[in-house]
Amino acid sequence: MEYKINLTKEDSEKYLCKGKGIKLKIYNEDNKAISLKTIYDVRLPKKKKKRCLTCDNREHVKRTKSENKGERFINELLTPVNVEDLLIPEIQNVEIHDVEKLVERYISLGNTNGKNILIWYNIGQIFEREIKARINQTKPDQTAREELYDEMMEFIVNESTDEKQKKKEALRKRMQGAIKIYKLFTEIGQDKIYRVKETFVTTIIKLTNPEIQQIIGQIKYGFTLQP
Repeated sequence: MEYKINLTKEDSEKYLCKGKGIKLKIYNEDNKAISLKTIYDVRLPKKKKKRCLTCDNREHVKRTKSENKGERFINELLTPVNVEDLLIPEIQNVEIHDVEKLVERYISLGNTNGKNILIWYNIGQIFEREIKARINQTKPDQTAREELYDEMMEFIVNESTDEKQKKKEALRKRMQGAIKIYKLFTEIGQDKIYRVKETFVTTIIKLTNPEIQQIIGQIKYGFTLQP
């Protein structure tokens, strides 16, 4: 025999809760209770999903590649170079507050190493100098940054569109990468830039703060610094 039993929300939760159930009284045609039962949710527990060995291997390979890139980058930074390579020009010809010049350098950014890393370093340096000058005028750091982004966007996209917002997000992301490169090589020495032959700009930008601290510790002190 099969009968439909409608449960309230509260009774349903009790029924579905492991270790709990609902009491069911069975009556005969004379409305007399002839049986009392407690019923439970008897659904079989879900089988544990088997681990995907292919996925595990893929994650292992990905993690290993990432670790290898970091180690290769550190090895490059520790490699001796010629004296000529250490003569990296400082930015003396770009005036602070010259936002148009800053945008010109931003547009010229590429994604290779060596001299290109120097370009990223330079643009990060200019940007941070400009922010420092604006903060000295009693503006909060974040306000100064957003203001500078807006001024730069005037040279990149003239009209206000959805595309402008996307380009502003791209600008912010790339400038944060340039600042990361600038701060890293300021910490370990900008002479290390020309030692980088294989590590790409994108690899450096994707470094996490703990990885940055590890690199600084390895290069400056010979051990890992804690973030």
